[in-house]
Amino acid sequence: MLDAFVAVGGKPDGSGSVKREVLEDVIKHQFGLSINIGALIDLVDVDGSGEIEFSEFVGLLTAKRTVPPGPPDADEDEDGMGGDTTAAAGGGKAAASS
Repeated sequence: MLDAFVAVGGKPDGSGSVKREVLEDVIKHQFGLSINIGALIDLVDVDGSGEIEFSEFVGLLTAKRTVPPGPPDADEDEDGMGGDTTAAAGGGKAAASS
């Protein structure tokens, strides 16, 4: 993780910080990911500085999905809700009758 931190502007000894704009650019444009990176940064930027220190960077890379998703991704099913699809196999949705 330290190598990734350094690659986006942190220092090799874990000091320094990474600017929010740099992380957003790397995630959205260089990696082409459509995740809601701004919300994740807000979640881990505990001191509200707008810059990500190493401990916050680690939190960013290891965060569980606790923020609203960005546009639908491969994790989500057709309806965009994601989640367990086993309910449909057991008749979880009632068929509409006319």
